[in-house]
Amino acid sequence: MSSPLVSAAAGSASTAVSTPVEVSILPFPERPLAVGDANPAAGAPTPYTTAQALAEFERWSRSYDRSLLQQLLFKPTHRLLLSHLNGTDRRILDVGCGTGKFLELVAERFPTAEIVGLDLCPGMLRRAEPRCQRFGSRVRLVRADSAHLPFEEGYFDVVTC
Repeated sequence: MSSPLVSAAAGSASTAVSTPVEVSILPFPERPLAVGDANPAAGAPTPYTTAQALAEFERWSRSYDRSLLQQLLFKPTHRLLLSHLNGTDRRILDVGCGTGKFLELVAERFPTAEIVGLDLCPGMLRRAEPRCQRFGSRVRLVRADSAHLPFEEGYFDVVTC
């Protein structure tokens, strides 16, 4: 597939210069990709098991809170998610809660909500525990696989991920 060229403006409005930028556009698959499907960008299979994810996130848990992704991705995402929650959301589940930064924000903003943070990685949950302790029993941490949630269907008002 040939890559189209897209012009991107550089500089301020008064000194705008068009610089060609090469952009690859991949077609959307007819169905969502699954683990083990061929990666259309690389043309090779991309197996990724739960065990591999667990090992990767366990390593990452040691530096997760210092990651540049906290500022660039997670913090803006947390602000957006918080803006969509309201006082009528009594039970909130955060799947893949990591070190609990979002749990802490939710607990501060909604002091009567029951909040559960779920993560597969023990290292992430160990780092979340001190952050969530001050909220007592209304913030719980659960170690589980998100593919097999250990809760009754419909128990939560809101599920974030």
